[in-house]
Amino acid sequence: MAEIAIPLGKDARLFYGAPNGGITLTAQATAMQAAGNEISSIKDATITIEKDDVETTRRASHGWEDSREGIKRMSLSFDIFNIYDAGPEQVAIAILRETYLNGTYNGLQAVSGICLYAKSSLTADVDSEPGPQHIALGDGPCADFLVTKFERSESHGDAQSYSVECKMTQVHGRRPAWVAV
Repeated sequence: MAEIAIPLGKDARLFYGAPNGGITLTAQATAMQAAGNEISSIKDATITIEKDDVETTRRASHGWEDSREGIKRMSLSFDIFNIYDAGPEQVAIAILRETYLNGTYNGLQAVSGICLYAKSSLTADVDSEPGPQHIALGDGPCADFLVTKFERSESHGDAQSYSVECKMTQVHGRRPAWVAV
């Protein structure tokens, strides 16, 4: 029997960067991944891609309901642990917070929103903990997002975490791309 590769949610990755209307989303996803701009303390992530349908039934439909494609939308929500590591996780949390509070990628730039690449990982080579180290195979959506929710949870008996919700935007003139890098 052949082995079937089924990606596991625990091996998925989320990369981030400042939106850059001057390059394609595929090129930016590759650059974010190569630079190691990853939010690695994510607990759960959900990508929602929806499309409306427009009911266009008319007499010429011969008694059948008729529909057309409507507006598409994409959102990304995830939970992230609050980690005080004086390193990449604090930078990622600060950028998400600034993007939410000020509408900018960080306090030093006038770029609005954040570019996120949510990549599944086809293989999970665990060379050193924590998490998979092999990120060459996999795919997922890359798009520019606005942060629409940034909620901190401090429940008793659980680690502090943030619940973040992002909604896709085309403010930089880029349509989302499904990227396989």
